[in-house]
Amino acid sequence: MIKNLKKALAASVIVASGLCFAAEARAEVPGTITHQGRLFNAEGLPVNETIAVTFALYDADDATTPIWSEVHDVVFEEGYFAVDLGSVVPFGDTAFDGSVRYMGITVGNDAEMSPRAPVQSVPYALLANNVNGDITPHSVTVNGIEVINSSGEWVGEPTGLSGPAGPIGPAGPAGAQGVPGAAGAVGPAGATGATGATGAVGPAGAVGPAGAVGPAGATGPQGAVGPAGATGPQGAAGPEGPAGAMGPAGPEGPAGAMGPAGPEGPAGAMGPAGPEGPAGAMGPEGPMGAEGPEGPAGAMGPAGPAGAAGPQGPAGAVGAQGPAGPTGAVGPAGAMGPAGAMGPMGPQGAQGPQGPAGAVGATGAQGPQGPAGAVGAAGPAGPQGPQGISGVISSAYTAGGTPGLTTTTAFIGPTVTVSTTNVNQRIHVVAHHALGATTGGAATGLNLYICYQPSSGGALVNLGAGAFGLGAPANTRLMYGLSAVASGLPVGSYLVGLCGRVTSTTNWGNHEWGYVSAIVSTSN
Repeated sequence: MIKNLKKALAASVIVASGLCFAAEARAEVPGTITHQGRLFNAEGLPVNETIAVTFALYDADDATTPIWSEVHDVVFEEGYFAVDLGSVVPFGDTAFDGSVRYMGITVGNDAEMSPRAPVQSVPYALLANNVNGDITPHSVTVNGIEVINSSGEWVGEPTGLSGPAGPIGPAGPAGAQGVPGAAGAVGPAGATGATGATGAVGPAGAVGPAGAVGPAGATGPQGAVGPAGATGPQGAAGPEGPAGAMGPAGPEGPAGAMGPAGPEGPAGAMGPAGPEGPAGAMGPEGPMGAEGPEGPAGAMGPAGPAGAAGPQGPAGAVGAQGPAGPTGAVGPAGAMGPAGAMGPMGPQGAQGPQGPAGAVGATGAQGPQGPAGAVGAAGPAGPQGPQGISGVISSAYTAGGTPGLTTTTAFIGPTVTVSTTNVNQRIHVVAHHALGATTGGAATGLNLYICYQPSSGGALVNLGAGAFGLGAPANTRLMYGLSAVASGLPVGSYLVGLCGRVTSTTNWGNHEWGYVSAIVSTSN
């Protein structure tokens, strides 16, 4: 017996019953899909008998192996039938993963009907029980980050997901070298490293005769007083040794190139100081060597007795230095006498312990920046990276009551407004509504669709085939839901939501709130 399924619905309806006295409809997502249709025989007459029918889902219209199937003994009345798919063999996690699926139907011993029908609408979000990342009618969360809040507002990144970066293009030729800028001011000197161990003191030289006092040189201008460093601890004064004779100073040779710094050896005896030659050019600063350990402080000798302070007299010839007396009050400055010849330098006393480092001086002013070099020519652009995956552009969500059911197709619940800016964008719509029959008796003849309508006005347009002939028992409220995707629409603003009509409004009146959410996304 050859039969053909004249009209099979691509949209599917999920039904969850609740008593009419429930204050608010709340139900888990069911695991079955109600599938309806009408079967005619080869002569075009509706079928009236019970036949085994196999329903199967495929991941391609020409696939040979189904990813799910089950068999129902279907009772046909005037050709009409309705079955709950998934009630015999559960769908599992792979049946609906967001990819396109194709429904195959085999009646009795006949061959499977051809062609297979694509499942255009996702059945009441079987995947929405967990759409790979927590989607509910109240918010949308991706990888732990909320992208749609409870008010239906997009709070994620303003742009879609970026595709992987394309390979870097070859570098352009280097620009011409700019003129070097003027050298900046020399920065402050770094902190002095720790003093090495003191060398052995050489023997004191014989004291030479005191020279006549030479004429005084002109006094130079007073320099600015630098910040005082912290005072080190005062050591005990040692006895003053006799001054040794100063040898003649030799001429200073030219400064040689600075070699790498060797390890610091022990300090030798200090020789006579030669005249200072001209300063050579500053070489590059070498790396700072490791700080050596601080040598032990020498023993301090006993202090000599202090003499009485005498009155300030005219400056006479310089006599031998007596022991230091206590410091008296500073008197008025007398005229400076002529400077005498410098006597020989006495031996160097033992090195006292090093005091703490003084505060670092302020940084010198920054030198002016040299002019920028000419910009080199731009290199050629790298190849275009691959197209990124689809991303969400905008979303909307709302909830509300129903204006009631009529015998003409109209929105039966709340609607949201979404806008497209490109014909390649898609509008994903999910809507559900609690509708029911009064205590007067059962209600029948309900047809449901997902619809859109231009915001500026115009006719309602159905998405998908819809669901037909729905009903509700007396004094019972059911939750009905549909979802659909609209693509290829002209750029503009649209109202979207659940719409429907009834063949008769009798007993339809036990309704509750409905919900609708929509997402506009890009399309690869």
